[in-house]
Amino acid sequence: MFKFPKKIKFTLIASLTTTAAVATTLAIGSSYYKNNYHNFYNEHFTIFAETNNNNQQIITNVSLDQKNDNFLSKEQKEQLNHLFETYQIILGSPGLQISIAKNGQLIYNNELGYANLESLTKMSPFTKFRIGSISKSITGVAVALLVERGLLDLDKSIYEYLSTEKFPYLKFKGQEMKDITVRQLAMHLSGIRHYKDDTKEFLNWNEKYLGDNLKKSCDLFIKDDLEHEPGEKFSYTTYGYTLLSAVIDEVIKSVNSSGNNNQQQQSYQSQDNNNALTLHENKLWLKDISTFRQFCQKRIFKPLQMSDTVWDEKHKIILHRAGFYQRDNTKNGNCELINVPQVDNSYKWAGGGLLSTSLDLVKFGTNLSNLFHYTNTLEQILWKDHYTKDNIPTEYALGFVVKELTINGGGNNNQKVKVVYHTGGSVGSCSVLYLIPSKRLVIGMNVNILSAKYLVDTCEQVVKIIESP
Repeated sequence: MFKFPKKIKFTLIASLTTTAAVATTLAIGSSYYKNNYHNFYNEHFTIFAETNNNNQQIITNVSLDQKNDNFLSKEQKEQLNHLFETYQIILGSPGLQISIAKNGQLIYNNELGYANLESLTKMSPFTKFRIGSISKSITGVAVALLVERGLLDLDKSIYEYLSTEKFPYLKFKGQEMKDITVRQLAMHLSGIRHYKDDTKEFLNWNEKYLGDNLKKSCDLFIKDDLEHEPGEKFSYTTYGYTLLSAVIDEVIKSVNSSGNNNQQQQSYQSQDNNNALTLHENKLWLKDISTFRQFCQKRIFKPLQMSDTVWDEKHKIILHRAGFYQRDNTKNGNCELINVPQVDNSYKWAGGGLLSTSLDLVKFGTNLSNLFHYTNTLEQILWKDHYTKDNIPTEYALGFVVKELTINGGGNNNQKVKVVYHTGGSVGSCSVLYLIPSKRLVIGMNVNILSAKYLVDTCEQVVKIIESP
């Protein structure tokens, strides 16, 4: 087992009974953390364990309410414990929450450290973290659900759905871009800017609560010139997903306001041309849903039993919401652990406005296929990678990064597997949702610290441990 370098100055405390003791423990050698982060990770996170598993099944619905304690060997459990304990320390994070599912069963769940330092509340499975841009994955699923039912066309202009009175045409070099497609918006190909000023728009956005007023949310960026012509290149944007949620909102309102009793047999073109859905069927499907957030609640969170996934509404009392922290990197701060500024995330629900737990993230990743009617929706709509106009791959699909991972099964037996994931960086919290569909492996992890490197690298280490031959 790894032993900490002697130069790290911290105190192991047998009983954490006082605030002072906790503060001492959480210092974790600030100077070492500040100067040796990268070397520390590379030196002590090298774990060799590969696999050769050709199972290509799509993840299916199995309850995660019960944990399978017999799947992992004692050695694997020790390796995972060591991995996450070490990772928490090198991050200098007050707490860490991790869940892993394999073959539809929860095989590992762990909570380390503190959810809130001021109240000395320990981390629990119910602690809710800001999951940041993993909210985009959930929005991507919402889009795919509407596409599957023929209610939304990825290749139509967004202005087929949006009123230009509420959402004026986006412009590039002064010219109206009337043909921006839903696909371009969802795949970060639209040219809409990201945060203009991290300090003002990311760390300290604390204006009036916007609720479901997506027009006001979009007013923050919609009159700004596009950074490039739509489709020209990949440029990551949280604001693009805010506008995407407005498209979803307008589709819902359009269906709900369409027709009367004599017109409800109008057909929408579904993914399966031989099984078109009627307007009446879609109106029933959207019954009691009038907003993007209600759609996510009723069509994603409720079916998947994601009871601990909620919107990060700053004024509400939300049980088990974590405390959020950062390191003071100012000249005289010495990397001291401090509270993050208070923020209001209501301006970016779809791109970074959710709270969740690692267990709910794993439920989401494990049971995705059960939300859809067609078996190929995940591969053909949700996880289909895309290209720029010049045929340059973006490695991004509908709210998911799409890549390949090479797994070594021993000797020369290498296997490439498809990986889909998203990380989330929020004010005082970082998260990752990581899936290998062919291995039926899903990882969800949260930490309550601003800025966390190596989230994906850590998931790859988990793969090596679990998929070892």
